[in-house]
Amino acid sequence: LHIGSRSFSHFLNAIERYLPVLRKIATDANEKSDVLQAVETFWRRNPLMTRIVFDKMMQYQIVDPSDVVSWAFSRPNDTEDAARIDTFRWEIVEGALDKANGRVVVSKKKVAALRKEQDDNRARETAGGNMEVDADGRFGSDHLFRFYSDSCLLAALEEKVVEDSPALTTALKAYTTLSSEQRAVLSKTLCEFVNCLSSSSAVITETAWFNRANWSDGEWDFWETWGWYRHFCRRVCISDTLSFRILLTSVSLYTVRSLSAGIVHNAWNSRVCEARRIIR
Repeated sequence: LHIGSRSFSHFLNAIERYLPVLRKIATDANEKSDVLQAVETFWRRNPLMTRIVFDKMMQYQIVDPSDVVSWAFSRPNDTEDAARIDTFRWEIVEGALDKANGRVVVSKKKVAALRKEQDDNRARETAGGNMEVDADGRFGSDHLFRFYSDSCLLAALEEKVVEDSPALTTALKAYTTLSSEQRAVLSKTLCEFVNCLSSSSAVITETAWFNRANWSDGEWDFWETWGWYRHFCRRVCISDTLSFRILLTSVSLYTVRSLSAGIVHNAWNSRVCEARRIIR
């Protein structure tokens, strides 16, 4: 961090030079959390640089997006204060969500391109045995025989199970892994918000707002976290990616139903219903 503090180019050179070391010392969730905390402590006076370093660490796969989400919801500086989400920490969470979602989009495009390339190659191989015509445009007897033989060959090929190319198989496996990571990050964010807000829901009741003049700093922090949670619900539910909207509906069924979060639960379900109407 000190070597890379001179400029952004210095940081990229340093992280590439020590990439094997960083991956070696960050092998489990606790070690990755320590690395993220060290970054935040070093750049505590420069939140923008903290976000950039977090993004590059996810890009170089030193930490995972789910690790970044866990750090964002951790207690500040290991104090007894309740975990809360302010503007800075929400931008960290948003960056992790964008990273996980972007990887899936790129992987999906790669799978589509490889599948198209494979289909085109097979079509050219199939068309390679096309029959020829005479000068007058008629087929000869030998061409008719070849046509019959080619037809039998095509029928045999259609009955044979077609296997994907090694490159496409690898891309499909990567897409499956990244989709699971995307779902894990979304589920992690949702669970962390629910756990954070379920501790005290008195501030977010319909009548509590009228007593806001008597709120303490902790209650205002809780209200800020509630606002970012509602923004999170709106953000994922109006996503332009149809698969992401389908993903969040499945997460709502398998994650939120098992949590008794009262108003927090209802806020999520209202956005899920909105997403389902968009999908239909």
